[in-house]
Amino acid sequence: MTRAAAPHRRPAWSWPIGLGCVLVWTLAPCVAQSAELSARAWVEPESPRIGERAYLVLQADLLSQSPVMAVGPVRVELPEVPELGLGPHSVPLSQSSQTILSGGRATVRSEQRVPLHAQRPGRYEIPAIAVSARVGQEILNASAAPVFVEVSAGEAAGDAATSGAPSASDSGSRGRLLLVVAVALAGLSLLAVVVAVLARGLARGAKPQPSSPDPRGEDLVQRLTALAGAGDPTALMDCCLGHLRSLIGDEARTMTRTEIEQALEPRLSEGCQGRLRELLDTVEAVCFAGAQPDAEAMERAALDTITVSRELGGLAPQQPH
Repeated sequence: MTRAAAPHRRPAWSWPIGLGCVLVWTLAPCVAQSAELSARAWVEPESPRIGERAYLVLQADLLSQSPVMAVGPVRVELPEVPELGLGPHSVPLSQSSQTILSGGRATVRSEQRVPLHAQRPGRYEIPAIAVSARVGQEILNASAAPVFVEVSAGEAAGDAATSGAPSASDSGSRGRLLLVVAVALAGLSLLAVVVAVLARGLARGAKPQPSSPDPRGEDLVQRLTALAGAGDPTALMDCCLGHLRSLIGDEARTMTRTEIEQALEPRLSEGCQGRLRELLDTVEAVCFAGAQPDAEAMERAALDTITVSRELGGLAPQQPH
């Protein structure tokens, strides 16, 4: 930890972490003399795989010998690591702070989780992370030690992922995906026919009323299919995320990714929970890290959105014409 005599703004862009503070200006100079700032960082999980959710966790502790502090905002400067999708403009997925009082001393602890998006396997270094905080009229500086991340290939990764060229396995995988979509649609149509037959039997000869498919469901499927085929990942992910928020309600407009996941997962089967997490990973990679998914990943995101929506009742099953 180092201490500067006067406030100093670093040229790189930084963002503040809100800390609970008690402003007592008359006691600020003496409090600053006994305050210490420390920081540490780590990656969760410790050895992520390609396609797996990973986070840089940064924890900053501001310790004072007195429980009375005049604390300004803590600022963090994230280093540039393009291989992990990390940089000064990275937005934390979640952040929290708490004040701990013990033995006449106060510790203000803040924590943030920044998503990482590794593009290929390898060993990467996250340089030391600078942290600063104003206490009274002084600025305290600290830094978290560098973090080394070992990224391994995911289950679906292969030579084509590292070379950038499509392989025979990619074509086969895409063919299997299209087959699954066709089988799923055929199953829904068959189910609709069975339901219609049973309804006619229960009506005991009553004249059946013509049914029509849910126009909202048809519109969503058509819109997702069109966006996936147009090759516009940002528009597609905005549509997918917007529909997920609509399944929760108006309160979802300000929800983070974690809150959306927590709101929807209890209502889904175990298999569908995995598809929801994979969909949110893709949305996060495109919207926050500027990733450019291939056609197969975009088709999978559209299909995951439809599958999750059907299980939550957001789309009616297809009806026979």
